[in-house]
Amino acid sequence: MIWIWSGEHSGALRRGRLVAPTLDQARAHLRSLAVRPMRLRVERALEGSLVHSQNHRALPMLLRKLGMMLRAGMSPAQALQHLAGDAPKALAEALQQIVLELNAGHGLRRAFERADLSDAALSAALGAAELSGNLAEVVSALADMQQNRAELLRALRSSFTYPAVLLGMGAGLCLLTVHLLVPVYRDIYADTESLPGGTQLLFTMADLSASSGFWVGLLAGLALAWFSLRRLGRHARTHILLLRTPLIGELIRSALLAHTLRLLGTLGAHGVDLHRSIEVCRAQARNPLLLDMLAAARTNLEHGRDLSEVFVDAHLGADLPALLSMSGRTADLSAVMHLAAEYYADRLTLASERLRALLEPLSISLIGIVIGSMLMALYLPLFSLGEAL
Repeated sequence: MIWIWSGEHSGALRRGRLVAPTLDQARAHLRSLAVRPMRLRVERALEGSLVHSQNHRALPMLLRKLGMMLRAGMSPAQALQHLAGDAPKALAEALQQIVLELNAGHGLRRAFERADLSDAALSAALGAAELSGNLAEVVSALADMQQNRAELLRALRSSFTYPAVLLGMGAGLCLLTVHLLVPVYRDIYADTESLPGGTQLLFTMADLSASSGFWVGLLAGLALAWFSLRRLGRHARTHILLLRTPLIGELIRSALLAHTLRLLGTLGAHGVDLHRSIEVCRAQARNPLLLDMLAAARTNLEHGRDLSEVFVDAHLGADLPALLSMSGRTADLSAVMHLAAEYYADRLTLASERLRALLEPLSISLIGIVIGSMLMALYLPLFSLGEAL
């Protein structure tokens, strides 16, 4: 549970967001930070989602600046205090709270978690960085990782954005036709005894769309479909079917492996051992197949197997062992991971371009077929009337 708090610290008014299970624990934690709580309330869902998204969009730049200041010799508390002066209000409050956490003796990982400024991957990576002693280097690398992750997501979204916009515009045009144009033609054909089946179907759709029950049922159906898809997304079988889908499966596979291998290589390059790096990847993974592959990799690593035999998965990384076999010819494991990540990033770009080239003409053709069929259904009875005259 996230709490919005305000209180007094060293004679100054402080505000922030705090993660705590109960109100009593939130108050106790604020007192441990030498803050006298004045107001505590539960954060509203919409308010929290807006603040969370704004803070996480600014996170890559924040981590990059933090890494530069740490390398310059500043302590984490000093660097974050300096960054809070130039940050937007919500982010500045979160940074001020992290400074209070650090001054109270808590670690950087716990401070970020308490201020709700850390996802699972960042939290685990900060913990590994504190243990490795290379905090400045790992923080800078995490900034690059966050930026690369955003670029991967943009590459995935770009494959579907333009077709989705086209389909949305087509659906809006169809609704306008049904609501504005169809009633006019129904009045024209009011005295016509027999109408083609397509025209009658179009008039029936117009009658349905005019009733509120239709829209309630449509929204309920969409909500049910959404929740059903979310439930199906938790099962490995669903992801196996998606990975077997042409182009879409290549997109998902390449995006998952590119991000995971880049994270492994980045952490390894800054002194984090492979066991702990795998745990960091598991903390941020959501795909059940990726979680299974990482769990198997940890087990294989504990049994002393070669790196080319560690990451073995028939669904995700069928060609991954061949790429990682290069580690036997070089001592730089992180470089091998980065090379493999670049390979999958290139495959992601290629698959994204191919999928976009396929979806754009398909969406345009679909819109043309639907709208053309509607116009034919509207104008076909006119030809029948002309023949009768």
